Amino acid sequence: MPEISVIIPTYNRARMLARALRSVLAQTEPGWECLIIDDGSTDDTRAVVDGFAEPRFRYLSQANQGPAAARNNGIRAAQSPYITFLDSDDQMLPEKLALHLRAFRADAHLGLLASGWKEIDAQGNLLRERLPWLTHPSLDLPAWLTGCPVLGSALTVRKTCLDQVGLFNPDLRVAEDYDLWLRLAYAGCKMQWLPQVVCLRELHPQGISRHYAEMSRCLPRMFEDFFAQPDLPAEIAARRGQVFARLHVENTGRALAAGDLPAAREQLKQAVQANPTLLLGDPPRILDTLASMSQADYAPEREVYLQAWTALLADDPHGLGRSSRQLDALLCATEAFDASYRGNKPLARKKAFAALRKDPSWVRNRGLLKLLLK
Repeated sequence: MPEISVIIPTYNRARMLARALRSVLAQTEPGWECLIIDDGSTDDTRAVVDGFAEPRFRYLSQANQGPAAARNNGIRAAQSPYITFLDSDDQMLPEKLALHLRAFRADAHLGLLASGWKEIDAQGNLLRERLPWLTHPSLDLPAWLTGCPVLGSALTVRKTCLDQVGLFNPDLRVAEDYDLWLRLAYAGCKMQWLPQVVCLRELHPQGISRHYAEMSRCLPRMFEDFFAQPDLPAEIAARRGQVFARLHVENTGRALAAGDLPAAREQLKQAVQANPTLLLGDPPRILDTLASMSQADYAPEREVYLQAWTALLADDPHGLGRSSRQLDALLCATEAFDASYRGNKPLARKKAFAALRKDPSWVRNRGLLKLLLK
């Protein structure tokens, strides 16, 4: 019996799939099986899999039902106690399976293990390294209410945990993974980080518009179901307004990235309605969220991002347009901290100085001052 099952859902990505499969073959851990679930492809996906002539590759075909249903079929067919996922346009680094299996062998209670990843463009150029444990050190339930810091291709889960909470929700076309991790956390599944980079993720900017529309529909539905549970602890139920405000702010950013200014205005309005405290502070608290979103994978280039937000805030009825310079400074500070996390000290100092020039009140921020003094 294999020790770990790699689940790859795919739909009309034959060229990318071959690259993903090569990354599985390159693993230093040999005790794996790989289930390729073809979600109704019309290209030569089957021929690509057959061309490898690898007995550990198992090809399964289904009518087109979406990635959640494909992953579920793969999980049901898996023969090992551990499940790891790989999108067909991603690649595993050679040590991923070995590192994750070692962690599970060392802790019989571990249910989910997550790691970091690198983002690349279609030509394979490095865009950014994602080390989410630096900003999200905990993977407990309250942490999951602040966002989804993990990537499906960079984690492994114990199959018995999935037996306990169920599989992916096939009615969710996006965020079906976030929904499952949230349910696992609520069930008490032990989760932890393995602070190493284990895979490559290719970004596709052309998918921003579709991504925004589906995320704006699926995420609120997911959390409506979550907060409708009658046995939620009071301290978790009390976070409902904050959670929905965050969703609306994030959808504001996604709408701007997709070029949909009217939708962005509506999402911003709903964010403030869900949590009026976003307008408090100097600068307003909402600007912190907007600045942090500049590091999201769907965010456009910095200047484009700032111009879009400035245009949106200019006619905001709450007077946020006066805060555009503060947002610019926050973006610089966010970039400074991000550069520091990635070990780029010269860029961190450059961005820290830029934040101070745009908003001298940053001189009171000890973290930023430490970057300048290093």
